[in-house]
Amino acid sequence: MHSPIKSFRIEKLFSDRDIGLDFDSNVAILVDPNGSGKTTFIRALVLILTRRWVQLSQIPFEAAEVVFHNGKALRVERSECEEYLENASMSEKIAAQFSKAEINYLRNTLLRGEESNLTRRAQRYVGMSRSQFRNFLVHSPRQQQLLFEETVPSNFARHEETLDESYPLETIYFPTYRRVEAALSLVEDDDDERGSDDMSIHFGMNDVSSQVQRVTSDIRSSFVESYARISGQMLTQLIDGIHVEPDDIAELASSEYIEIVLERLGENISKEDKSKLLDLVRSDKIQAAHFKPLVYFVGNLMAVYREQREKDEAIKRFATVVNRYLNEKEVIYNESKVSLQIRNTRTGNLVEFQHLSSGEKQVVSIFSRLHLNEDRDVGVFFDEPELSLSIEWQRQLLADIYQSDTCKFVLAATHSPFIYENDLDLHATTLSVSFHGGDQ
Repeated sequence: MHSPIKSFRIEKLFSDRDIGLDFDSNVAILVDPNGSGKTTFIRALVLILTRRWVQLSQIPFEAAEVVFHNGKALRVERSECEEYLENASMSEKIAAQFSKAEINYLRNTLLRGEESNLTRRAQRYVGMSRSQFRNFLVHSPRQQQLLFEETVPSNFARHEETLDESYPLETIYFPTYRRVEAALSLVEDDDDERGSDDMSIHFGMNDVSSQVQRVTSDIRSSFVESYARISGQMLTQLIDGIHVEPDDIAELASSEYIEIVLERLGENISKEDKSKLLDLVRSDKIQAAHFKPLVYFVGNLMAVYREQREKDEAIKRFATVVNRYLNEKEVIYNESKVSLQIRNTRTGNLVEFQHLSSGEKQVVSIFSRLHLNEDRDVGVFFDEPELSLSIEWQRQLLADIYQSDTCKFVLAATHSPFIYENDLDLHATTLSVSFHGGDQ
C-alpha cells in the first residue's frame, strides 16, 4: 500500500541541520540515535497534519515541507506561524491552540464554576485571571462566534486546502510514554478533561469505557428500534400478503446466529416464546404455511443483525488483540447481550478498566482508538512505543497496530530493536541529516 506522504523535510532544525525522510511505503520506523531530532521530526509532521500552526511555531526550525502522494506539496515557514501568532486576536489564538471540543469543555467547566488542569493551562496561555478568562469565554457572544469560525489567514487557508485534498486520514499521535505517564496523575483526577481532537491520546480509562459503552449501546438501541419498525411493517405485509421463498426458510433454519438475534430482543420476547421459536426454526414445522409471517419477521431481524456485523466484528477484533497482552485477565465480548467485560481468569471476578496495569492501560487505549472508532482510517504516529512494555509486547505492538483494518500509515521512532523484530523489520530506517557548516 502506498504512503499518503511521499516525503517530509525540516530545514535548519535547531539552526544547525536539515533532516528529512522519503517514505517508500506506508510504514517507517526511525532508529536514529538520541539527539538526531527524530522526536521533533514526528511532532512537527503531526502538528502540520493536524493544523496546529501556533504550536508549530514553538519548534526551532526555519521551514518544513511535506510532499504528498498526489504530487501536492505544503511548505510552511516558522516566520509565517510567528507572524500569525503576533497578529492574531485572542480568540484566534485560543482557537488555534485548543480544539473545539477543548473549548467547549473549558466553557462548560467555567459555567459550573469549577477549575481543572485544562482551564489552568488555558489561563496561563492567555495571561488572564480566572474571572477575566471566564468573562471572555462565557459571557461574550462575539468571542464565542469568533472561536468557532473556520476563518484562517489566506496562506494557512491554502495549507489547509492542500491537507484536505492530500491527507484523508485521522491522525493519532502517541507521544513518548514517559511524558504521558507523568501527566496521568493529573488526568486521572479529572478523567473527563480531554480534547477530542485527533492529535494526541490520553490514557484515561474513562475514555475507553465511554467508547465501549457508546458502541455497544448503538448496537442494542438500533436493534430494538429495528424490531419496532419491523413490527409496524407487519400490518402492511399481512394486508398485502406475505411472500416467503423456500430459500428464506432454509437460511433461517441453518443460521448459527438465530439465538443471538433472539437474545438481543431482550424483554421484548419471553423466555418461553424464545424457546418455542428456536424449536420451530430448528425443526420442519417452520415450513408450514401458517408460519410464513414468523419466517418473514425473524428473517428481517436476521437482516438487521447482518447490518450490524461490522460493529460486532470490530468489538471482537478489539477483544482478540487486547487479550494477547493481558496477564491473568481476559476481555470477553458477549454477542448475545452486546456487553464487553474484563474478567480475571484466575478468580472469575470482573476487572474495571482503571484497575489495569499502566502497560495494559496503554495497550487498551491504543487498540480502542483503532478498532472502536467508527471505521475511520487513521495514520498512527508513535514516539518510543517500547517504554513501559515487556520485550514480548514490544515485538507485538507495532505489528498489531499496523495490521488493524483502520491503520493506513505508521511512523514510529524507537531505540529498541524488538519493536521491529517482526514483519516490519524491512521498514526500519534513519533520517537523512545534513549539518550546516559541512559536518555530516
